[in-house]
Amino acid sequence: MLPDPFWNQRQRDRAIHFHIRTKHLRFNNFEDREKIPQDTPYSSLIGSDVPIVVEHTRLDSRQAENALLTTIAFPCD
Repeated sequence: MLPDPFWNQRQRDRAIHFHIRTKHLRFNNFEDREKIPQDTPYSSLIGSDVPIVVEHTRLDSRQAENALLTTIAFPCD
C-alpha cells in the first residue's frame, strides 16, 4: 500500500510505504464450518465490510491432467 498525502498549506511529503501481508485461506481448512465435500462442485460468494481485491485460485488435484483456475475480483460501487 502506498498512501501519498498532500497538505493544504505546505509542500507534499514523500509517499509513506506500508507492507501489508496477504491473507491466504484454504477452503478445505475451515474448522468452524461444514467441510466442503471433495467430490461435489461448488461456488463461493466472498463478502467484506471494506473494499478488498480477491484472488481465488482453485486446483482440483485428483488427477494429474487437471488445470489451475484463478479468478481476480475487484471492489465495485
